[in-house]
Amino acid sequence: MTRKKANIMYESIDGATFSASSAKEIVLQMSRRDYLANGKKQYMKAVAKRLEIFGKEIEFSTHEEFLKALEDAQIIRKLIEH
Repeated sequence: MTRKKANIMYESIDGATFSASSAKEIVLQMSRRDYLANGKKQYMKAVAKRLEIFGKEIEFSTHEEFLKALEDAQIIRKLIEH
């Protein structure tokens, strides 16, 4: 079995790291840490709603835009991208 090489890595403000070969896979990993979320879409909507409570509004329509919005809101930071 051949494993996909991780070429994207992010770190969240709580120190968790996520690495995968696509933004979709990163968001999936992030959603699995949220016991309230039931899948990626629900997770992304829930995160946006939580950020809104703290006065940060994010807009996105793709996994890539979601990660970029979280970077801009200083919730995650990109460590590696090949």
